[in-house]
Amino acid sequence: MSLCIRVKQIRTDPTTSSLHEVARLMEILHGFINKIQWQHSPELRSFAVNEVNLTGYTDEHNMLQAMIILKKRQGVEIELSQITGLL
Repeated sequence: MSLCIRVKQIRTDPTTSSLHEVARLMEILHGFINKIQWQHSPELRSFAVNEVNLTGYTDEHNMLQAMIILKKRQGVEIELSQITGLL
């Protein structure tokens, strides 16, 4: 079981490649997800890098459209991860 969040890129820097932006996005995303979780459940362990995934593609305008996937963590109720996804 997992939680999915849809995202869409709204602007780009023409000097960077899409692959470079995805790697940077994953670093930012991982920190962002953990900051959100800390706001509502600071007692829970942080999401590990392999528990936050991004699946996506670039559209006809070379803009990223993706799903952020938060994997179900053992020992953490799925509802608590859903709160993180909703915020």
